[in-house]
Amino acid sequence: MKILKTTFRKNDLYYTIICRNDKVAMFETRQKKDSDRCHYEVTRIYIRPGHAALNVDFEEAEVLTSNDQFFYDGSGAIIIKDNAMNHFLQLSKELYRGVKQPNCLDSDLPE
Repeated sequence: MKILKTTFRKNDLYYTIICRNDKVAMFETRQKKDSDRCHYEVTRIYIRPGHAALNVDFEEAEVLTSNDQFFYDGSGAIIIKDNAMNHFLQLSKELYRGVKQPNCLDSDLPE
């Protein structure tokens, strides 16, 4: 299965993963790659099944919430890192029903 990258660009923002588990990810987002100013996004992770399109085979892959479903499925954009972490933990708890603890990759990124 294809796993989410730890850094990527989407919707004209640079994303860096901070925490994730199998169902939720928290990202630091910036408008410019070297900008000091950032905000955070907590988003659900879905599994897109493997499929074929236009004679190309695509493997099963992790994908983020679509723009249309953002906010509706619990995903959100948050300015303050501590608030984003609380939302990440709460959404994880709801989806796992308290069974699995999140895996924080890096909690020392600049504010």
